[in-house]
Amino acid sequence: SYMNKLTCYSNERNAIFGTMLYFLDKKNAGGLAGGFEERRKAFEREVKRIHNKINTSNVNLTVDREKPIESVFKKLKKMDNTKWKSLWRIKFIGEEGIDQGGLKREFLTIVARELFLNSDNNLFNKISNDKDIIHPKVFKNNEKPNLTMYNIAGKILAKCIYDTVIYDPCLINAHFSSSFYKKMLGLPLHFSDFEQDDEQFYNSKIKYIVENNIDDLGLDLVFAEEEYSQDEEGNYQTLDIDLKPGGSEIEVNDDNKFEYLHLLANYRLFKSVKKQLEHFYDGFFSIIPPKILCIFDEKDLELLICGLPGIDVEEMRKFTDYNNYTSKDKEVVWFWNAVANFTHTERARLLQFITGSSQVPSNGFSALKPHLTIAKSYLDDGTLPMAHTCINQIDFPHYNSYEDFHSKLLLAITEGAEGFGFG
Repeated sequence: SYMNKLTCYSNERNAIFGTMLYFLDKKNAGGLAGGFEERRKAFEREVKRIHNKINTSNVNLTVDREKPIESVFKKLKKMDNTKWKSLWRIKFIGEEGIDQGGLKREFLTIVARELFLNSDNNLFNKISNDKDIIHPKVFKNNEKPNLTMYNIAGKILAKCIYDTVIYDPCLINAHFSSSFYKKMLGLPLHFSDFEQDDEQFYNSKIKYIVENNIDDLGLDLVFAEEEYSQDEEGNYQTLDIDLKPGGSEIEVNDDNKFEYLHLLANYRLFKSVKKQLEHFYDGFFSIIPPKILCIFDEKDLELLICGLPGIDVEEMRKFTDYNNYTSKDKEVVWFWNAVANFTHTERARLLQFITGSSQVPSNGFSALKPHLTIAKSYLDDGTLPMAHTCINQIDFPHYNSYEDFHSKLLLAITEGAEGFGFG
């Protein structure tokens, strides 16, 4: 039936987004407002539509495992967007593995870990000592960020998401701050974001100011943020950064404290790392345009990037196939008994050993192509399990005892999770 055109105007992008979801929810509870799963499917349709419009060919990369980023940096820097969206084939120097997908996933996992989790690379730091949540590094004094590397990091993250949709799952174990995701989505920041990202700072300062009449507390606050820097002689200096024009001369009181908290959050979480974020987002959006991300919120984006937060053993078992085994064979029974008793880290290492990635796809084990497979090996009894990441398969020889099976499996996933020479 005919419907009049509806036009929405707002300075706040999330207001339009929220309005859209409200009407979608009213119209159809199974639409985009129906949950992450529906939004993920809509996003994947858009990515596939983009991919179908370009002509791609395989891109071969030769990688030094000891220097994974440096060995391919110049080539990545010169790549056009089409090559970033193409299927990469990885060859590790000195290794015989033929890449059928597993080495590419392993390479992206290693590079993502170096870019996002290795603080020695001066790109990201933990935003708090209490959680493994990362945020772009704040540079002080005469330090200058490597903005080109931030751009590459943005492309690597987008590549992982793009490949998950087009080729095969490639998720990363890096958890960014809520504010990082929100700025990527064009959503406004709020001082309550500290509660999730830096709980200690939130409880010690933000919550205290919110819940109390600060006129009675004598906090002596002004609209400025104190920063400490070190000069060339090693002496520490205090610098006041105005949160608004003339902020160091404006006292914070109970009437304007919420303005102060919003400005403080905007400075700490965005302005202090603005250049780093802009170059990262430019790289990311060159592969995945922002218009197709707008259906997500920050929690959705975390799930899209990192996959499911844990490994559901029963779901894993449900979508596992057997080759020359049945579910009642002793090696299979021992395998599931071992997995059930593994720690979260050991399960992640097992998954990385078999598939090349430590993360479960956002839509579960059913998304793995092909499914996980446990196969019988005809190698010598008691030898180490063998993995084929290209087909998501783990092979077991014969073992005489559960103890021997368990110890060999643990040895394989801890010592051989990377560089085991299979594609």
